Amino acid sequence: MKWFDEMKDKVSQKWSEFTDEIWGPDTSLGQMMEASAAINTQMESLNFKLSKREIAFGLYLDAHDTQIARRGNLAIDAEAHAGSPTPPSYLVEVLLWYVDFVDWAYGAACNQFDSEHRGTEEDQLREKLDTRGYELVTLELEPRKDKPAHFIAFNHADKLCLLVVCGTKSAADGLTNATVLNEELYEGGPVCHQGMARGARWIAERYRSLFSHVFAPAQYKLVCCGHSLGAGTAALVTMLMNAKYNLSSECFAFATPACVSATSTVDETVTTVVLRDDIVPRASVYNVYQKLVELRQLDWNEVAKGKWIEDSLRQDVSDTEFVLEKATSWARNSMTDIAEKNKTRDPLTPVEGLERLIPPGNIIHLYQAEHENVESYHASILEADSPVLSIRGSYGMMADHKIEGYKEALEAIHTRQAGPQTPVSSPRKTDKPRPPPPPPPQKTWKVFVLFAMISSLIAYRGRLLVSEWL
Repeated sequence: MKWFDEMKDKVSQKWSEFTDEIWGPDTSLGQMMEASAAINTQMESLNFKLSKREIAFGLYLDAHDTQIARRGNLAIDAEAHAGSPTPPSYLVEVLLWYVDFVDWAYGAACNQFDSEHRGTEEDQLREKLDTRGYELVTLELEPRKDKPAHFIAFNHADKLCLLVVCGTKSAADGLTNATVLNEELYEGGPVCHQGMARGARWIAERYRSLFSHVFAPAQYKLVCCGHSLGAGTAALVTMLMNAKYNLSSECFAFATPACVSATSTVDETVTTVVLRDDIVPRASVYNVYQKLVELRQLDWNEVAKGKWIEDSLRQDVSDTEFVLEKATSWARNSMTDIAEKNKTRDPLTPVEGLERLIPPGNIIHLYQAEHENVESYHASILEADSPVLSIRGSYGMMADHKIEGYKEALEAIHTRQAGPQTPVSSPRKTDKPRPPPPPPPQKTWKVFVLFAMISSLIAYRGRLLVSEWL
């Protein structure tokens, strides 16, 4: 019957719209599902087959509990950081200075770029760099396998060479692209995330002559920066340059994934920044597996009966009470289905010998001392094994990965420390703040490079003459 088929099509369409609304990227549950799918991809490489909905609902429950705890005690995060050292104010200023460069590395995806600009992405990047006294040396816009997008620029007045590595475009990409395979960064070096280690070696080898024969003889310091997977790669480039090539380098990394073995020595030249509940720095295979073992202990039949699911969905489903009722019923049925399927699944137990990776260097955590007050951001230095850095479900765990959030938090801290009218200055070294940068150099980088190469050659010939004379 035609009328029946038409009615069935309408119902099917409405149901599709309904499920899209629940699982869409604009809802917390949809973001949990996005994280769940990426986590599942990681674990499948270890031959662990897991339920995406089990992970998503587990994180959703965790997020609900986290929010209830924070609303019940607005200072709960401040209490969790009690006793942790605070980074010096100049370091906050340095981080705020470099966070824009990291944002610019995303090119057209950067919200600071003008979509109506008549020039190319490179033109806009050059203009942005010019405002900070930097000149572009080279730019790779398109990433390839184990060859990340990046750019190199220099500041002649402050004698800084800047390498900025672009990350992936979303938090989900940052998780999905992660591999569980690890390898030594260099022979006898620390065990690292394989993909980022290969990217770091490619960059180091490609520009080693530029760094060592051009910038180093002219006493330029190499600074590496990045966000997400770009942060991990930038950190490993710094470790390579310092340990293997004896080139002075430091790194400021934002939302850095766990990419260095927990047994390796902390590299003091690397500073990692983690914002609130950002999942990417926490989502090591080790941490993920521990979280899954915890979730598997849940009695999903009892969890499904709780009022928490209705309270949580009320925030996500912006529709009628009828839709909310249907969404709640569907969610409860999904969780009882998880309980039924878990009866036939193999139990999860902690895996012995699983390599534990952590974010590199000194870790700075940005948190709200008062819940939902963006002006209350503080910073603390944490150990990698701090409970604060374990995986915990949060409604902001995906949004906290965005570079804009990092900048907002650093601006709030800088404003409180230095005052709202205090401009951020150009750092020559991290031992003290610097005055605003001078106008950009008049010489092009090519002329500078040629001059530096000639100077290096003259110095080399001079050493030969001295050795012959001796």
